[in-house]
Amino acid sequence: MDEPWCCGWAPYPNSNPQTLDAVFGPGGWSLSYFEYADANAIFNDNTCYVFMEGGEGHTDYMESFFSTNQTLIEQWVFNGGSLFINAAPNVGDGLSCGFGDVWLWYPYAWPGDVMYGTDALTHPIWNGPFTPLALEMWGPSYSHGYVTGSGLTPLIVDTYTPDQWVLSEKSWGMGHVFFGTMTTASWHWPNTECVNIRQNMHSYMYLMCGLILSEGLLNFTAHKTIDGAQVKWQTTDTKPGYYFEVAKSRNGNNWELFALLTANELNTYSLNDTKPFNGKSYYRLSYMDDNGNTKEQKIAPIEIATPLEIYPIPADNYFVVETAGAESSNYTLLSASGQKMQIDIHTGIDEVLIKIAHLPAGIYLLQIDQNDARTYSRIIID
Repeated sequence: MDEPWCCGWAPYPNSNPQTLDAVFGPGGWSLSYFEYADANAIFNDNTCYVFMEGGEGHTDYMESFFSTNQTLIEQWVFNGGSLFINAAPNVGDGLSCGFGDVWLWYPYAWPGDVMYGTDALTHPIWNGPFTPLALEMWGPSYSHGYVTGSGLTPLIVDTYTPDQWVLSEKSWGMGHVFFGTMTTASWHWPNTECVNIRQNMHSYMYLMCGLILSEGLLNFTAHKTIDGAQVKWQTTDTKPGYYFEVAKSRNGNNWELFALLTANELNTYSLNDTKPFNGKSYYRLSYMDDNGNTKEQKIAPIEIATPLEIYPIPADNYFVVETAGAESSNYTLLSASGQKMQIDIHTGIDEVLIKIAHLPAGIYLLQIDQNDARTYSRIIID
């Protein structure tokens, strides 16, 4: 299928490959199709930037490919990759893009103007390297949708409905994602300026992941052990005065310093953590120079499941939830119809007691929110 690689107005009838050639050079990028692509061969340490484009003939394939490989893709971005997801179909009802709660909603075609996002004037895409640029753009259908989700920075918005975002950015761990609903630049005016902006988008995303992945001196992993967790890494280069900083995080955003080690002649290092976080968490290794500057950084995920016990079941006047960190979780009891029920919670260490004597007999659903993760358990009340 030709779309979304052609066809628009001259002088840029094949604007997607033209913009990629301009940024990476002819032969400097490769093309794969969603229905045939091997996700593991794409989303790995050898890849820095991926542009996922879906038009009218591709969006169903794109949606299937993303949903099948969502965990792999999100982890790849988290570790420092840059991803540009863009779709402008005239079919379907929307695309769940993951990364929390991001959606592309369509079909919805703007016949006219878009402009820069309110908070985006200082963003690098408006400053080159390709110029001239225009802050206001238009076209017979600049976009076929809009982007929603938390944690997004709007970069291009609808002139008449500024809360409808055409292009947004989100940081995810060490990586970045662009979410767009734009048609190809060949449908945008002013012609040259709009093509330059698209080229700047590709340049920026490649630069961001290149800064993180460029040196490649570290091989960092985290593993579950009998006593907790172990992190290991290898390096091919150490210098006097350099050191390693190891941190851990429940959610990949808030980090706690775990250890500092001086770099020495060893090529292989390891550390044990006897008190790892329960559930999915992350370890971060930073290679620091003698001035405290980060030379390279790697993140490794790990999942340590602590058994969850709920008793007695069936319950009468109360039931107990027992698991690591139970006292720091949030609990919601839902009826079969989805109604939130009033409960009385008493916390201990790694356990909570929930009183339910006032509730009628029946089947309920207990929602447990802990460390950005949500689980459900069935509760039977006699």
